[in-house]
Amino acid sequence: MKKFCLTVSDRIRFWKKVDCGEVNDCWEWSGNRSIKGYGMFYLCQNGKDTTVRASRVAFLCEYGYLPQYVLHKCSNPCCCNPKHLFAGAQSENILQSVQEGSHVDNRGEKHGRCRLTANKVRRIRELYAQGYTQRIIAARFKVSRSYVSMLCSKKNWKHLI
Repeated sequence: MKKFCLTVSDRIRFWKKVDCGEVNDCWEWSGNRSIKGYGMFYLCQNGKDTTVRASRVAFLCEYGYLPQYVLHKCSNPCCCNPKHLFAGAQSENILQSVQEGSHVDNRGEKHGRCRLTANKVRRIRELYAQGYTQRIIAARFKVSRSYVSMLCSKKNWKHLI
């Protein structure tokens, strides 16, 4: 987890880009946003430009520390109201995204760089169970031997039974 140090000028620059409304309203980020709508804030840390989600900066400004995950109670990715933000874990983040319908399942054939189908993975596992070597299987399916090893040990395509 990266640690960020905000200067007074960083904080002033940050809050100028937040449309602060009523206490309980969403305070929307007016600066650059990611494709998914999250506010993006640019910092220079140790001579390097860094991009940080605006909600993380808002949390840091309000609570003085930065947890592994900053989650939104309001489900508004550009919201920077500290009352709408809370510290969470990866499991909570995934659960929240599934409940909101924003979780992307890119396992197996849904992955953009997928080269095999579910049926081919099943066949690779069958051939391995029948005693074929990983090298022979890899040549047959035009993948690497190490990839066949990950498939057979179920380190990849874990979801496939």
